[in-house]
Amino acid sequence: MNKRIRVVWICHFSNAKIQERLKVKRRISEMAPWISLGIEEAKKRTDIELHVISPHRWIGGIKEFSDGNIHYHFFNPGIPLIGRHWPRFFRVDMWTSYFYNKKVVKYFVERIKPDIINLHGAENSYYSSTIFQFKNKPVLITIQGLKHFSVNKSSSKIFKNDLYIEKSILEKFKYFGIRVDFLVKYIKSLNSDAVFYWFKYPFSSSLEQGYIAKKKYDLVFFARVSRDKGIEDLIEALGILKERGEIVSLNIIGSINDRYRRDLKNMLNDNNISNNVKILGFLNNKSDLHKFVSESKITVLPTYNDILPGTIIESLKIGTPVIAYSANGVVDFNKEKEVIKLVELGNINSLANAISKLLNNSEERERLEIDGMEWFREFADNEKEFEKLMISYREIISKY
Repeated sequence: MNKRIRVVWICHFSNAKIQERLKVKRRISEMAPWISLGIEEAKKRTDIELHVISPHRWIGGIKEFSDGNIHYHFFNPGIPLIGRHWPRFFRVDMWTSYFYNKKVVKYFVERIKPDIINLHGAENSYYSSTIFQFKNKPVLITIQGLKHFSVNKSSSKIFKNDLYIEKSILEKFKYFGIRVDFLVKYIKSLNSDAVFYWFKYPFSSSLEQGYIAKKKYDLVFFARVSRDKGIEDLIEALGILKERGEIVSLNIIGSINDRYRRDLKNMLNDNNISNNVKILGFLNNKSDLHKFVSESKITVLPTYNDILPGTIIESLKIGTPVIAYSANGVVDFNKEKEVIKLVELGNINSLANAISKLLNNSEERERLEIDGMEWFREFADNEKEFEKLMISYREIISKY
């Protein structure tokens, strides 16, 4: 039997159970479900003592509690005592280089005395910046996503700071957890000493909707509604099809602010497709989401910057064929065989053509449905992937 190792995860996440335990002042949406699922895998094991250090909005000060071999350490990264985030025009945390966040994380780590620290995500500087003070300890950086590849690059100081911290982490640390090919080349271009460990984040295999429903809609888009995720390209592609006389229905599902919703409605009007596109916003009930996806002929996600998007994985699980741009890690879905339809990045005419072609080919949709669900069955082995993570921990620890 392997010796139990003490592991710290520095991450950000939330779920309904955690918020209930924290007695938050205001509820927020679920964040980073792969962290919650990873914790559930850790609970099953006897060879890990896991300490989760995470910032959380709408709590006062520090909150700590334990559940078996899992120990939670939450802190408020925003305005002291109030529990809310710093407003954009008064970012004291960023102006002080996240001094408080670093201090409280260091306090936790020095008290815990872990064998290894695992940072989940380099792209969110408000917590990822806390890792530099542990440069001389065993550290694994697990890549969640990278802002470097964002299409919608902002000129804000916050975004620029995130980019700077992200790049610095990739340059200065040695051990990285990855799950797609393109990350090797990119990280190596910044850090020739980088060492890679391959494992996937856990993913829920349960279906809220236990059947493949009769198809009511042509297309569904479900993700954070943004230019980066390709929603504007998708609207333009449907405009092209409308000009050809092809009327295609679409449901847009995902978090969206009021201003961007108005912008998209204007785009729909400009493309003369308002009557066949619905912007549904974020759906709290996952069974409602699964119902819309299963009732759709195709999921379209023309994302410009992604690793292994949950939108695509969820669609393959349900059995809904997918069309996506050949962006970053998205191409890895087709490493063994074609399970999704890939379109040249940014080619809106090709996107329109791919949608039209697949909508008119029920046999190909059926093939993709079968091959996609088979891909998911092989993919969703959370116990196997967590064991790979544990092997990486032991190997890194042994080097110290």
